[in-house]
Amino acid sequence: MSASPGRIEELREELVAAVVQRNGVSAAEALPYVNAVLVHLQESYGTQELYIPAPTAKWDLEILTEALRKERPSQVARRFGMSRATAYRLKASLVLRRGVGESPAPCPPSTKSD
Repeated sequence: MSASPGRIEELREELVAAVVQRNGVSAAEALPYVNAVLVHLQESYGTQELYIPAPTAKWDLEILTEALRKERPSQVARRFGMSRATAYRLKASLVLRRGVGESPAPCPPSTKSD
């Protein structure tokens, strides 16, 4: 199933607008590059579903570190849009590299009975 001509034009307009916004060029200057990219995508990936990954997340490390010191990793994960596993790994690395004068993070009470 191929894309309709209307959908290709919508995509062309969207890409031209993005190039204009991000690169500060005119639509007339952006159009030949957008057309080249569209032709390449059609020739290389036509009739296929194309997966486009989200951009790599970038966080302000000071804000993230402070959040990890004060909040549960699951709360930090939700707040920063990361997986809980990532938040727990970051929390663990934060504990491992704490300063000499800093006290360790409190451990939860044990549920084991002796």
